[in-house]
Amino acid sequence: QNRMVKKIMLYVQVRFLSPLNVSSGEDEWTDADLLRDGNGNVFVPGSSLAGAMRAYIRKEKNEPCLLGYTKKEKNGQDTGKMSALFISDLTFDEQPLSGVRDGVELTAQKTTKTESKYDMEILEAGSRAHFFLELTVREQDNEAEMQQEIAKIFHGIKEGEIRLGGKKTRGFGKFEILSVAEKEYTKENYADYANAYQNDAWRGAKNQLKEWLEKADWTPSMVHIEVPLRMKGGISIRRYAAKKGEPDYVHLTRPALPTDENGNKAKKTEIPVLSGSSLAGAIRHRMETIIGELKKAGVNFPKNSTDMIHTIFGYVDGDQACASNIIVHEVDIKGAKPLTMVRTGVSRF
Repeated sequence: QNRMVKKIMLYVQVRFLSPLNVSSGEDEWTDADLLRDGNGNVFVPGSSLAGAMRAYIRKEKNEPCLLGYTKKEKNGQDTGKMSALFISDLTFDEQPLSGVRDGVELTAQKTTKTESKYDMEILEAGSRAHFFLELTVREQDNEAEMQQEIAKIFHGIKEGEIRLGGKKTRGFGKFEILSVAEKEYTKENYADYANAYQNDAWRGAKNQLKEWLEKADWTPSMVHIEVPLRMKGGISIRRYAAKKGEPDYVHLTRPALPTDENGNKAKKTEIPVLSGSSLAGAIRHRMETIIGELKKAGVNFPKNSTDMIHTIFGYVDGDQACASNIIVHEVDIKGAKPLTMVRTGVSRF
């Protein structure tokens, strides 16, 4: 027998630092509406959280790990172990602010493809939410090793290496952990478990995020590059979902976070941004140009240049696809001043 020794409950409070799109598969209002429950509240399913966590600790579904596994043996029998970690849905503390983002697919010549315009419903940055982690520890389990895997996941979230939802390689789905509260349930206090999923039961609980981060000897799984940029001229990344009476299109903006870095209430304003998809497109185009010039100069590459670009930035070609191997953040434009410009179409005559 492998009897249960205890349950460790973690109440994790988070805040989203970039837009979030968790699509429901419906297209009633946009091409990708947000996932909502029966009461119309947006949420992130626990299966999405579990998938992101499993991918981060690099464990396949047939490899033993904290999140369970199923494996077919040579004799044809299935073996495995149930997940020791239960992950709840991520729910929002208040009604989050939603918006709509436009997108369009471009050709290699940077012209729009026919019928490639799309829009998606998103949650704006600044939304606060929480989820629960329930770790079941049994007699034959290595509790320290299990806690180290959870700590590595917390590090991954903290450093932006674990993201949620769609377009996460283009700046979406980044979130931070604000606090981690912990409770243990054993045979001495098992009756208290009845209130474990009640938010009120966690009021005033100590924030143990620092203690959890110290449980793992963590190293980044990605190379992080920060590039300071200064605008030398005007820029316009178009957003077409403008209100009546406003310009035909405006520069892409996001609402300011409810609080600043010091926790003070921020002013309600719109901040202009450079989207991750726009930055990635510009970098990709320049990379293609550089590779083309090097090939003309006689440089030999170990593989086809198109395959190199596809491996780096990802691609979709019918049933074949590859996720992007780089994440390009969405960034704020600081100190910018808006300017309305008027243009008139003139016939060639």
